[in-house]
Amino acid sequence: MRYLAGGLAALVAGTLAAAGVLTMTLGDVLAAHGHAALASHLPGNAGVAAILLPSRFAQVEAADDKPERPDNVIAMTALRNAPLTSEALTWLAIEARQRGEAARGARLLELAGHTGWRDEATRRQLYNAALVAGDATSAVHHADILLRQNKARHELFTQFDRGMAVPRFRMALVARLATAPAWSGDYLATHGVALGDASLSAALDARAAATGGLERRIAAPLLARLLVARRLRAASTAWRLVRDADGLTPGPLPWPARDGRATHDVTPFDWHVAPAYRLADGDGSALHAAMQPDAPPATRLLALPAGQYRLVVHGDSGDWLWSISCADENRWPAQAFTPTALFEVERACPVQRLSVIARTGAPAGQSRLGMLAIAAVQPRSP
Repeated sequence: MRYLAGGLAALVAGTLAAAGVLTMTLGDVLAAHGHAALASHLPGNAGVAAILLPSRFAQVEAADDKPERPDNVIAMTALRNAPLTSEALTWLAIEARQRGEAARGARLLELAGHTGWRDEATRRQLYNAALVAGDATSAVHHADILLRQNKARHELFTQFDRGMAVPRFRMALVARLATAPAWSGDYLATHGVALGDASLSAALDARAAATGGLERRIAAPLLARLLVARRLRAASTAWRLVRDADGLTPGPLPWPARDGRATHDVTPFDWHVAPAYRLADGDGSALHAAMQPDAPPATRLLALPAGQYRLVVHGDSGDWLWSISCADENRWPAQAFTPTALFEVERACPVQRLSVIARTGAPAGQSRLGMLAIAAVQPRSP
């Protein structure tokens, strides 16, 4: 797994640029003009001198020779004036590692982690060290700290995609994804489609168990991506974990309430109703057609297991047609609702698309379709 690196010079440049618009201390002025050694002697300004050190981290990591002594002197002086300067501790940890003093370097880096929770350079080094040591739990811990500060997001998410294929790392990351930091939900929503079925299922199972059902803010974008990738079985499995999911077994398929769900919470397994239709009284009891020409059907996806079923209408249906097909196939020709509106789901079709549309020529504004439900006729054994 590739380590986190880079971005440190940009961090330094951004910090110095910001100094130009802030009230500057003497230490700031000295450091900004290349006099870090002088700044390190000023009590209270040791951190200013140390902030120049991260720009050298990547260079020292790749160097074959020993670090230049002036930088080490700056680090030691900074520590004498401010013993909790994490950047200086991290610099000395790298220097010790370069000299072959692995134990000393590890101890210095551990101390830097305790003193610099928000220091990105130190946290990156700790993450890298944990990976080298094969300590997946610590690596995920340090990644969590970075991500909670919205740092290294793209790099870490990309590495998680690969790391989920490694059992030890997957176990540690899945445990973290089950918790509530904002980044964990974002990762599942945006990168879940990059995971294999087994890894994705493990992560979603853990999340759903810990949070009382998979949140729709995660499920909506994830399901859409899985369907675009034609991963129907994975989409079906994910939908079964979503809070208040329906269309999984025989039962009602209520129309959405008039106020509906927040747009970002609407999944492909919810009803999608075109503007040509309106919902009755906000209670989900019926769908009305405005009879606009060429109105598209109202559609939704189901995740029924293989078996024979009947589509039932509670209320009016005379002016409406229905069709159902596997989600990745063309819809069957629309047919009228009847008391024996039968259909069959094959094992090879884990996701089904149900569509309803007002019959052409029906009285304008008078067509009403009652609530739909699925009834089992002859369920098959799994």
